[in-house]
Amino acid sequence: MNDVNVMKLAKGDVVKETGAYVVLSGYLLCKASQNLVHFVQAGDIFIAGDNFCSGVFYYEAKGDVRLALIENTATWGSLEIQKREFLTRQNMHLLIKRVDFFSLSVKRRLMALLYQAGTEIGVVHDNLCELPTIMTQQEVAEYVNCTREYLSGLRRTLVNEGLLAKKNSWVLQNWSTWEEEFEGSLKERQAEMQ
Repeated sequence: MNDVNVMKLAKGDVVKETGAYVVLSGYLLCKASQNLVHFVQAGDIFIAGDNFCSGVFYYEAKGDVRLALIENTATWGSLEIQKREFLTRQNMHLLIKRVDFFSLSVKRRLMALLYQAGTEIGVVHDNLCELPTIMTQQEVAEYVNCTREYLSGLRRTLVNEGLLAKKNSWVLQNWSTWEEEFEGSLKERQAEMQ
């Protein structure tokens, strides 16, 4: 039986060893040039290192994280080509979405970020979507390209509109409304591109 290579990361650590990993616990952010691409959580598989998309993407731990290395550079050829191609396409698609993201208003960028977090790592129950506390207010402000003060005002606006719960954590109320709003926008953009 093969030994599983388990790696532990602390908050802020970046996966440096090239390979394919499965997240055993914790959360990571996939980034490209300091820009958030997507969220990664327990059960997700990702490929890190220079051999994947020329090292454009990197993965940063947002707390204590445990990873299992499922394929390293010595056995790089064994991971199905389709899986690598899928992960490449997925990251490139998400990176393109991130570029489109910056053409939106600041409020819409915040809502898009919260919706993305909700779909990728949120816990949905009773038409609420609770986001794990993995980003500071400063990080959220940086990702949506505004000041913390402006972010606080936007947050109050979303609370007043009934889209966010009045809590210190990010809790998206009326989750079905968020889904309709963003899935509808996605379908409209896809129809325009055809």
